[in-house]
Amino acid sequence: MKASLLKAINNVNSLDEINEVVELVHLKQKQLRAEAAKNVKNSVSKGTRVIISQSTGNLIGEVIKVNRTKAVVKIDEYKGRSFVNCTVPLSMLKTA
Repeated sequence: MKASLLKAINNVNSLDEINEVVELVHLKQKQLRAEAAKNVKNSVSKGTRVIISQSTGNLIGEVIKVNRTKAVVKIDEYKGRSFVNCTVPLSMLKTA
């Protein structure tokens, strides 16, 4: 698939065509992200235990509320505190 895409891109001869390709790739990326967020939103509800993926490590918490694009998660023992409520993007959540 990569080879055929590379050939197609190399056959582009104008700036307008390249801009159209970039726009199509952006639309597809947006569609895939929305689908992933929808899948997470369908699998997460109030009381669900979740894993929050971070660059510094994973945290485990419990969903308090699910909003349109984010969820409020109660995290136990966060930075020396007994618990804290954090607003987390749905893309960072996985069910525990």
